[in-house]
Amino acid sequence: MTRHARTAAWAAVVLVGAVGLTSCAGITNGACTAIGWSNVLTVQLDGEASDLAEVAEVALCVGDECVTGEPERTPPATLGTSWAVLGAVSLFPRDDDDGPWLYAIDGRPEELTVRASAADGTVLTATPVTLDWKRVGGSARCGGPHEASVAVDL
Repeated sequence: MTRHARTAAWAAVVLVGAVGLTSCAGITNGACTAIGWSNVLTVQLDGEASDLAEVAEVALCVGDECVTGEPERTPPATLGTSWAVLGAVSLFPRDDDDGPWLYAIDGRPEELTVRASAADGTVLTATPVTLDWKRVGGSARCGGPHEASVAVDL
């Protein structure tokens, strides 16, 4: 076998081996591809229509720190404990004044306090809640988005 033929043969062996190992890696390692999801928390406020009409803001609180999901109202740089527990929090736009408050949350806290406030800052309720997260995507091994819902009385 000539030197050129031997080099070509080794190149073919390396190429076939690399392709074989790469295809097996997907089977044996089972790479997790679902990344970048958020969990969704639904907060439903219950009460008289007149009480619900007073609510201007709903915040999620961990200890003394509360986040509204609106970055201009709660700059992430000012957060400590709540950032560690909740991660990034975003409030979805609401379709109507009676609908639930929907938050995209990076974390999955077991407990937090839901604080509803009037436009003048008066706290209408500050209710501790326990969250029961249910996975709605991904897998047990790789993780995935979760959802939780709570109802809070005014």
